[in-house]
Amino acid sequence: MWTKLALDPTTLTEARLLAHWATQLVAAPGATLLDARADFGHTNVGWEHASRAITGRPLDASSPAPTRVGLRVADLTLIVLRGAEQVAELGLDGQTLEQAKAWLERALPGGPRALALPDHEMPEHPVGGGAPFAVGGHAEALRELERWIADAHDVLERFARGDATASEVRLWPHHFDMATLITLVRDDDPERAKSINVGLSFGDGAYDEPYAYVSPWPYPPSRSEAPPLTLGAWHTDGFFAAVLTARALLSGGAEGQSQRVEAFFAQASHLSRTMLGVAGAPERAAALVWYKAAEPGELDEGRVKSVTAGHRGVCLTRHEGCYAALTNKCPHQGGPLGEGSIENGWLRCPWHGWDFHPRTGQSPEGLDDALETFPVEVRDDGVYVGIEAEEPHVRDASDVMVETMTRWGVRWVFGMVGHSNLGLADAIRRRAEPGDLGYVGVRHEGAAAFAVSAYGKLTGRPAACLAIAGPGATNLLTGLWDANVDRAPALALTGQVQTQVLGRGAFQEIDLKAAFGGVAQFSAIVLPGSPFGELMSLACKNAILRRGVSHIIYPDEVQTKPAPDAPAGSPDGRMPDLRTAPSASALDAAVAALRAAKRPVIIVGHGARFSMTSIAALADELGIPVVTTFKAKGQISDAHPLGCGVLGRSGTPVASWFMNEADLLLVLGSSFSNHTGIASYKTIVQVDFEPEALGRKHAVTVPVLGEIGVTVDALRDRLRAERPAFVDQRVDVAARWKIWRAEKERRLADDMHRGINSATIFDALGRAAPADAIIAVDVGNNTYSFGRYFESREHTILMSGYLGSIGFSLPAAMGAWAATQEKDPRFAGRKVISVSGDGGLGQYLADLTTLVKYDMDITHVVLNNGELGKISKEQRVGGWDVWETSLHNPSFAAYAELCGAKGVRVTDAKELGAALEGAIAHAGPALVEIMSDALLF
Repeated sequence: MWTKLALDPTTLTEARLLAHWATQLVAAPGATLLDARADFGHTNVGWEHASRAITGRPLDASSPAPTRVGLRVADLTLIVLRGAEQVAELGLDGQTLEQAKAWLERALPGGPRALALPDHEMPEHPVGGGAPFAVGGHAEALRELERWIADAHDVLERFARGDATASEVRLWPHHFDMATLITLVRDDDPERAKSINVGLSFGDGAYDEPYAYVSPWPYPPSRSEAPPLTLGAWHTDGFFAAVLTARALLSGGAEGQSQRVEAFFAQASHLSRTMLGVAGAPERAAALVWYKAAEPGELDEGRVKSVTAGHRGVCLTRHEGCYAALTNKCPHQGGPLGEGSIENGWLRCPWHGWDFHPRTGQSPEGLDDALETFPVEVRDDGVYVGIEAEEPHVRDASDVMVETMTRWGVRWVFGMVGHSNLGLADAIRRRAEPGDLGYVGVRHEGAAAFAVSAYGKLTGRPAACLAIAGPGATNLLTGLWDANVDRAPALALTGQVQTQVLGRGAFQEIDLKAAFGGVAQFSAIVLPGSPFGELMSLACKNAILRRGVSHIIYPDEVQTKPAPDAPAGSPDGRMPDLRTAPSASALDAAVAALRAAKRPVIIVGHGARFSMTSIAALADELGIPVVTTFKAKGQISDAHPLGCGVLGRSGTPVASWFMNEADLLLVLGSSFSNHTGIASYKTIVQVDFEPEALGRKHAVTVPVLGEIGVTVDALRDRLRAERPAFVDQRVDVAARWKIWRAEKERRLADDMHRGINSATIFDALGRAAPADAIIAVDVGNNTYSFGRYFESREHTILMSGYLGSIGFSLPAAMGAWAATQEKDPRFAGRKVISVSGDGGLGQYLADLTTLVKYDMDITHVVLNNGELGKISKEQRVGGWDVWETSLHNPSFAAYAELCGAKGVRVTDAKELGAALEGAIAHAGPALVEIMSDALLF
């Protein structure tokens, strides 16, 4: 039984050297007490699963309970066995070779018996010079080395059983490798003898890691002309062998490791036989796996059907009373032959009418095209098709790029699997199954892009969205533009038509580089000769550093291009320290401006979201009120003594009052949106990490370039030394909130008998939502009302800021939910809530089923007022007739129930609190439909 290997093989060196030297103690009794053999068979050792140890030859083979010496590699313990019973043991940690040998001389039956270590060259190590064994710090590596030895034994045993000339599988103490010898031509003259050595070394001077090898003897005269290998490579320096290194093996993932080694042994030994010119030595026949393809009598005479047998698509036919199985894919255009028909004795392809014989797969006379056939057995319970066992997957271009993506910290992919991204999707599956990646299959690619955008805004890390060529790719664009303009890192992975038809107007072909040219800060097409890992590294680096979209285009056939030795990329040595400090002159100017102020106010934008600890510390220490832009809502609690809420169109009178009263605005990470309304006539100190953001909309008094947290900490250090004489504004903050809360309380009573008003809705949501909930907000009247009436505590708010795209909130909640499934303490386990109007929910209503499919703990709150309320308002204000803004809605609560979620409809304000609390407490997806008033927002 193969045990999956995962530890970096280059970390095994010291463990391997310790075990190599310890194995000399196991070999010592054989070297001293047994008759010498020319092949050193008296000193070699084997592996025993029962004792989990490498063990030497029996010292008294005729005894019913022979004595053997062994080594438990996992804890470097020397043992003595009598039959199956362990009679003595010595942990080697802290023991020298001589001390351990002396113990062994005493522990052997009939002892003390003088022993001598085998006389052969050993690698240099302190143990060889008399130092004690030192196990400390190498326990994990020793356990992994034990797994390598056990796995090597098992895979070599299986290989040796298939060849009558194979020798016993043994571990050789001098080389510290395990091997079997295949004898092809026996001859006392070594120049005429021919053999193949098949084994697994645990590391040596050639490779500082384990490696499987197949070495023909004699070596071919022209080593550079060795035939190519699917797995591994030919080693030609010093010795000649096919070599599959541990890193190459492990790069293919945890699944199928033993199959990859077996496939390597099979191919390399076959090629070795060919190079040695040994006739009649075919590759090993693959074992068949039988799959039931049809029930008895299911397929009538002259009919065909498509079936899946293991990993193969099969066209099952019945012709002239006989069953046959052919490949289901026409070799010309890929047509599914099982959807064709038998006409005039020929199986006709449904796509282009090509004929094949329904039993042999041959084309009509004179034509060479033929189909692959499979053996068929008719049994009592049905018709069975024999398929060769699936060959181990060979690492391909997509594997390299997906591995690179995960090394850069990408943990989630949202998307739709389709015909032009199947190879890439399969690589994602191979990473998702062991838990290296999470995958969410959506109902519309636009939802995938919004989920990725929201995830990037929340975490600062990119997730990936997956789509096919053509329409799937273009469906991503709105969500990716949301990421672009709100500066969220995101990866877009799109399929493309095959390279040989690019540019010729193929089905679903569009110029994807042109289509994504405006939205993507980085875009690249993967070609057969591309450096796959490097391309993905550049994509990830650009997404992170430029806080935007990177786009990779995958032509269909390149996705599965074998790349067994292509290196995966990683961020090591590729990322600078982004914590840039401001210049001394800019810091001096900012400090001088602040010291001259009496009533400064801090305005926090979305760009400062990862620096709020430093900002809150500055505000607390100096007593400066903090106002946020709408995108930054929730970055400081509205319950904080200096928190003043949101500024601008979606804001509160509290925030606007403080801005108006301020004599200096310290603006941190804000882009000065026209909807925010930051007063440009004030003295402004603007801090941002992007040069182009400083003074972008208008001139500011003091522009400061620097990472926001670093700059704020520097300001606090400077201002602490000479505390400015600021007016204490805490009393004003409390007073202004008291006024605004009284006004909100009055608005709770507003009722025009057309539905529940927004003040009531968001007051109830504020009471029901957990204090640390992550809340995704849509676009529309619900958005303005949320900004104005909902009081944030420790909440994190997500929204479509600059793009303002309706439909954002539900897919954004999926992206937020993904973050809560990770170990990141900032997000793990937090409740996710999304809020939208009926217009916004309608955009991605189908993805309620996605929430159910993945059991996402998301509560969606929809304000159903039967119209596009924000547009109706704009029509009224602009003097337009209200036209075509009404909506024909289903019962969203009933729809949620049909999808498998919890659905609740609220028409009475008195029921609102309980409905929200119940939905939020529900473990799984839930929807609360609130019948609301379009005019009371």
